[in-house]
Amino acid sequence: MIPKFGKIYGLCDPITKELRYVGETILPLKKRLALHISSRKRRRSHVTNWIKKLYSSGLRPEIFEIETVLVEELEEAEIWNIVYWKSLGCRLTNTTSGGEGVHGWVPSKETRKKLSQKIKKVFAERPELREQRIKMLKLNGLQNIESESKRICRKQIRYQMRRKHLERRR
Repeated sequence: MIPKFGKIYGLCDPITKELRYVGETILPLKKRLALHISSRKRRRSHVTNWIKKLYSSGLRPEIFEIETVLVEELEEAEIWNIVYWKSLGCRLTNTTSGGEGVHGWVPSKETRKKLSQKIKKVFAERPELREQRIKMLKLNGLQNIESESKRICRKQIRYQMRRKHLERRR
């Protein structure tokens, strides 16, 4: 059963009490903090680097609830809170503007090139993955995949998948 309410939460520095991250969750705050702490080992992002730095000093971030909102309003509330706290001068480690996915993150040309090379290498080594991806995209109702050779615009895919996701939620 999906909960009716979710929380907008903050992670703050245990010494300075400075707000460093704003997020959304439907999980209990202790569990969400545990996920942030465990992700420091396998992910590289501004927030995980900050958590690693705290851990190297024997510290851990503190989590607190900013507000409780309806699940349907979580993304909008997270975006609003990130903008609000940044406007007050908080040095947030959020790398995107919030909401589901990576809204606001624009990869550099170098990052796009590296990602492209990795994907091409994986598809060259395992062609069945490319077939699976095409089947999955077709199952999601994407119309612009007529043949394998046709280039798929990433922006269009994200837009269509997001639209499908929102339609399913209604």
